[in-house]
Amino acid sequence: RTPSFLCKATSSVDGEAYSLRRLDGPPVPPEPLAAALAWRSLRHPSLVALVDAFTATGPAADGRVGRATYFVHELFPAAISLERAYFGTPGSAGNPGTPPSMTP
Repeated sequence: RTPSFLCKATSSVDGEAYSLRRLDGPPVPPEPLAAALAWRSLRHPSLVALVDAFTATGPAADGRVGRATYFVHELFPAAISLERAYFGTPGSAGNPGTPPSMTP
């Protein structure tokens, strides 16, 4: 499994905040990366839009410098995942522990 890290980042181009996921390990080859970029045009109210994808050299989690693949998505700071909403720890923030369809 490839280690990944998620953080909030501010664009130096437009000043907007984005969600930035870094995948450490071997960079994604050009063909799959180009296919991922094709998803930028997909718009749906239930999906967080992909803004960009690229590879760059930088520090990895273990402190060594290496290539990493980055995925930039729109940022929704108050959002929670469906997994957390429906399958997370009972009583956790935003999760009553029982899916709504099973609530008496």
